[in-house]
Amino acid sequence: MEELLGIAILAYRSSRYWDAIELLIQIGKRTPTNWLARLYLGISYQRCSHLTHAIEVFKSIADECPDLHLAQQATNALELIEQAKVRASKSEPPVLTKQVRTKPESWRTA
Repeated sequence: MEELLGIAILAYRSSRYWDAIELLIQIGKRTPTNWLARLYLGISYQRCSHLTHAIEVFKSIADECPDLHLAQQATNALELIEQAKVRASKSEPPVLTKQVRTKPESWRTA
């Protein structure tokens, strides 16, 4: 199982998040208490903008993981997602202003 986790982490570090997700799901089915694999799964979901899945994974780690360091990382990730949601809800779409195009002096007629 450690070899599969190593391959999944390598996929994650190579920005191949979907490959990592597939491998990490397999690991989770075989060893549901592999907290490091679950953390990488949550982060991979987050990188793919699947925030609902990421939140679900991070909450389970924060609530159930006996490793306080990993549980804290999951809690931090949840806080970052919440902050990003708040910022996104407050930001307004950019306003496009109409630019007045003027001709250069050399184009003007007398």
